[in-house]
Amino acid sequence: MKEVKRCVSTGFWNDDKVLNDFSPEDKYFMLYLLTNPYTTQLGVYHLPLKKVALELGYSLEAVNTLLDRFERKYRIIKFNRVTSEIAIKNYLKHSVIKGGKPVMDCLEKDLKGIKDLSLVGYVFSHISESVNDTVHEFINTHLDIKDNYIDNDNDNDNDNERYVDDSYHDSSKPVKEPKHKYGEYCHVRLTDDERNKLMDEYGEAETTAAIKYLDEYIEMKGYKAKSHYLCIKKWVFEAVNRDKPKQTQSIEDMWRNA
Repeated sequence: MKEVKRCVSTGFWNDDKVLNDFSPEDKYFMLYLLTNPYTTQLGVYHLPLKKVALELGYSLEAVNTLLDRFERKYRIIKFNRVTSEIAIKNYLKHSVIKGGKPVMDCLEKDLKGIKDLSLVGYVFSHISESVNDTVHEFINTHLDIKDNYIDNDNDNDNDNERYVDDSYHDSSKPVKEPKHKYGEYCHVRLTDDERNKLMDEYGEAETTAAIKYLDEYIEMKGYKAKSHYLCIKKWVFEAVNRDKPKQTQSIEDMWRNA
């Protein structure tokens, strides 16, 4: 991987959020997000979590916890767990010091590599007018991306109050892995490890069908369970297979029985 230089302002240490809210671990993780080898000029990039854990010396569970905290509590990143892409809120505002065509070409190249363009829209929507002229021109060239992004940062204003993981934790100790919502109604909650285990054991198609079944069952019945992972293993797969429609006769059998 080609080595590049990333600039971090000394003002980082005087930022109100860093001073008042960040734990020592938060500061370490934020600096990593700003300077790791996967960063781009755009501030939206692919983040391979297993490599992140290795480079930081953390467990994968701890990395997921930090990402969840930075997205839900601090609201300074967006992370797409399907594409494994991250967007840093004010990165583009500070990453471009000198503009010009080389920088514009770099930004255009970075943009082409992004799968989830809503992450780019998230970055664009938080850029003020007082930015580098090249950044301003780049955003104006792609106003369609900005216009198609809806900023939901102000939704659920009490999220910070409800967020439990406020304190510093030692990442060398076991950390409870966050659960993510799945299904059309977002009722099924699984950790990444639980979902991966189900797909390894039963296959992606069967796991998707099981999640859909449980999600709809909860929506209709108001069903509650402590572990959706155990529910899927214990009875949902069996229920899905039981409810599959019987296969119709093949054309050859129909002609044979005619």
